[in-house]
Amino acid sequence: MKEIKTAEELTQHLGEMSEKQEATSETVTEVKTAFETYKEEKAQEIEQLRENIKSVTVAVKNAGDWRNSDKSDGVLYRAGKAVQLMVRAHQSKSFKDHAVDLEKLGGAVMSSGSEAEWNKGAQHLVQKAGLSSSPLTGDDATGSYHGSYLIDVAYASEVLRVAQDASAMMGLVRTIPMSGRDIYFPASPTALAITKVTNENTDKTETTVTFSQAHLEAETYAGWITLSEEILEDSLVPLAALIRDLFGEAWGLKFDELVLNNSSAPTGILVDTSANVYGMTEGFTSFKDLTIEDIDGTIGELTTRNKRQGAVFVMHETVWDQVSHFADADGRSTVVPWVGDQIPKRLRGYPVVTSDGCPDINDSAAATGFLCFGNLRHFLHGSRVGFEFRIFDQTQSTMEADQIFLRVRLRQAFVNGIPSAFAVLKTAAS
Repeated sequence: MKEIKTAEELTQHLGEMSEKQEATSETVTEVKTAFETYKEEKAQEIEQLRENIKSVTVAVKNAGDWRNSDKSDGVLYRAGKAVQLMVRAHQSKSFKDHAVDLEKLGGAVMSSGSEAEWNKGAQHLVQKAGLSSSPLTGDDATGSYHGSYLIDVAYASEVLRVAQDASAMMGLVRTIPMSGRDIYFPASPTALAITKVTNENTDKTETTVTFSQAHLEAETYAGWITLSEEILEDSLVPLAALIRDLFGEAWGLKFDELVLNNSSAPTGILVDTSANVYGMTEGFTSFKDLTIEDIDGTIGELTTRNKRQGAVFVMHETVWDQVSHFADADGRSTVVPWVGDQIPKRLRGYPVVTSDGCPDINDSAAATGFLCFGNLRHFLHGSRVGFEFRIFDQTQSTMEADQIFLRVRLRQAFVNGIPSAFAVLKTAAS
């Protein structure tokens, strides 16, 4: 605030304050005047709107009065209604001959060539038009003029499929981490012998032991697929995740085949010529010829308690279907009852493992191993590089052709560490 020192300055200051007060008073007066004007205009508009609404209400109310009047239009309308009711009573009567009269009387008029019938349930007229030879429809039939192009088609974001079984062998064989390409295991399939010394002058009998070698050599297993960037971007299904799962299931099946039925190196248990073999009776060349006596014979091929320690039967699910129905001469089941997967399958007291790595019962052939018995811990599995799933999207092909590569890769090793610890059931040669 300005400091006032003299009477002259005080007088000047009071004059200025008075001028400002007058200006403020004038502004307030102008605002009040403008507000009153605005208020009056809006009141007039509201009143006019009320009058308009009254006029419309009256017009609507009087709009239908002609129907009840004695003028010609009202008479014709009521006459038309009466004709309409009479025509409806004659269901089989055509409207063609009455179209002009009905139109004059305000009745229901059908187009030329049309028919109508009285719908008793709905209590109204149903018009019957002539049949068109090429209507516009929503299907892709001939003559529909591709109306189906206008119909939205929905696709679900789920692929319907039956997932492959997980590997049955992966958790049963002995898995060994590999820090290098190869691992060698000394193995001794023969047992030492101790003999009785007859007397003090008799020489002791010398015995020997023969060592063998189990060799785990890491080999590469891989698969890959190419996709476009556009399909990955536009697909409702998460394709990368789906393909990863499909590769995982494929490896599970491949794992069981390598352990059980691989004919080349690594050699599977069912085709290992060093394993114990029980042959079915001559003439029994089909898997369906299997009997409970064959099961007992297979067990008998493992001649020591230690060999049978931890042993399991391994077979295809379809072979188990037949085994599970074995019965004696009196029709009594020779297999422990089970309920689905709730109770573990057992055969002659030993667990049963089913795997798609074994031959299906419909793959029957002569001199073919299709069922094995033994402790799967004697089969060795080496893991150098586990399941590796990679996406390659920074390549020249990606830049030039929008191609994305999905690859799975493993480095694994398999070997039957002690073939004599397994017994294989084979069909007869002829």
